[in-house]
Amino acid sequence: MNSPQKYKVASITDKGLVREINEDNLLLGKHLNSGFWSLSRDEEVELMSDEGLVLLVADGMGGTNAGEVASKTACEVVKNLFGRIAPINLADQEREFILKKVLLESHEQILKLAHQRVSYNGMGTTAVVAWICDTEAHIVWSGDSRAYLLKPTGELVLLTQDHSVVWEMVRKGEITAEESQHHPSSNVITQSLGDTENPPQPDYVKHKMLPGERLLLCSDGLNSMLSDSIIQKLGTAIDANTPYRLCDKLVKAANLAGGSDNTTVLVVELAENINNRSKDSSRTSYKSYWWLGLLLVVLLGFGLWFFKDQLFPKKNQEAQDMPYVPLTIPELPVVDSSRQNTNKQEPVTPTIKIPQQAAIFKDVQATRASVQAQLSKLQDNPNLNITQKRQVSDIQEAYAANTLAYDKFLSTLASDSLNAIQRIKIENYKALLVKYNQDLTKIAK
Repeated sequence: MNSPQKYKVASITDKGLVREINEDNLLLGKHLNSGFWSLSRDEEVELMSDEGLVLLVADGMGGTNAGEVASKTACEVVKNLFGRIAPINLADQEREFILKKVLLESHEQILKLAHQRVSYNGMGTTAVVAWICDTEAHIVWSGDSRAYLLKPTGELVLLTQDHSVVWEMVRKGEITAEESQHHPSSNVITQSLGDTENPPQPDYVKHKMLPGERLLLCSDGLNSMLSDSIIQKLGTAIDANTPYRLCDKLVKAANLAGGSDNTTVLVVELAENINNRSKDSSRTSYKSYWWLGLLLVVLLGFGLWFFKDQLFPKKNQEAQDMPYVPLTIPELPVVDSSRQNTNKQEPVTPTIKIPQQAAIFKDVQATRASVQAQLSKLQDNPNLNITQKRQVSDIQEAYAANTLAYDKFLSTLASDSLNAIQRIKIENYKALLVKYNQDLTKIAK
């Protein structure tokens, strides 16, 4: 590795507005042999070794046949394989071989699980994996999960080619990329991990990243809802100036466009070359200090000359001969506090009143208590499977976040009357509680 690199990484995965569960999965790995496989929001990662940074987006398929299990299996295989290898000083061909091996082993593991349980029969997943070493991004994929490159100039480049029926038509010039979004066969893929009839044949591409470039991995929930031109426009927006803000903006836009599928977006941005930055900054600092010192000397000299009369006044003989006259300060009259206005009112601190007795608040409290009761019961239920436990955990996190926001909103109410906007916020929170109750009831059955 020539020199350490600093990357900014962020990701978001969302189930959308139609699907009941999220079958997408993602993986972020840094310092691979150390076992660090998660990053905080908008985290900056400094690559200090040749191990690199590994990113994965997997889009599970199968619905009731556990597509989420297939995508999760791909994540586990990636973690296990990279935990066993020593990826030091590898050639490009060796990295390509390792990445393809990861997807093929994932395929075999998914098939193995499908044979063990009838409910897993038919599950599968697409996957796109990026292994970033120094400034080079090595990418493999199977299916229609994508890798884009967003350049600082605003140009959006598709690095991968979908393994799908419609994309074959695009490559042959039969339809355009925009037309492929609305084609009847847009959801038909030609290969995936777990496919018993067509074993996957992953493809590989390499890209050397430049400072400011962003590598974007996504499931087809993004590009099936948004055209490349819209993705490009959102990527260059002023309020998408960090990887997390870009992820958030893209996922929200996909949901606004219909949110018919799960959407996962993972963005990594090459921030700078640390060694080059240090050398350049040190050279710049020395030059800056020299010029700054010279400038201060000049300004000081000019200031002394300009204000010389005020700083060093000449003695006036006439003033010296004047007799000394002491300065007298007249005494101020004493104010009799007993004669001051006693009718002055002290400021009254307003009290906050929350209309707890209103019917709408009673409904919210009752529904909230029901959600809490169901969560407590399901969390202690030993009969739940892994998927159900994950669903309960997701509902618990969403409930906690929305309830915290609702309680903060309640603390701002200062009267017994509600305006239209306040009532809408309360109704929205109540609707969320009803939805949580319904989902928990389904899980309990």
